[in-house]
Amino acid sequence: MAGDKVKKTSFYDEAHVFLAAIRLFDFKNNAIPTHADISNLTGMSMDRVSHIASKLRDLGVIEMVEGAFEKTGFMISDHLKVEELPRETPKISLADELTRFKEKSKSALEDKVKAFTEEKKKKEQQLFDDLQKKFQEELKKK
Repeated sequence: MAGDKVKKTSFYDEAHVFLAAIRLFDFKNNAIPTHADISNLTGMSMDRVSHIASKLRDLGVIEMVEGAFEKTGFMISDHLKVEELPRETPKISLADELTRFKEKSKSALEDKVKAFTEEKKKKEQQLFDDLQKKFQEELKKK
């Protein structure tokens, strides 16, 4: 078991599991499943269920409906739209992830430096304006 590789499931496969869970829950309970129901049936975390549901809603595959006690349930709108999803998991190498991380970090650092520089310029300009105003006031007194 220690040498087994964990298979990364594609979003396409997860979408099919999600839709199957909706159908199964409806069949067994004659009711609209909630986030918790889908999570219990599939073993997916609540966060993962929410993420998948959001994407499927945006694609028009499912509808989220308000049920009793302010619980949100799921209904299938157009199951054929799932077939438009890519069937493979995008392969991202560790080097690609590291490059992306470095770019984000560099960008964030540059943004901080830029903000600091702008703030410094504003303070310097304010100081200059204050000194000039005081100088003008001194000249008027004389």
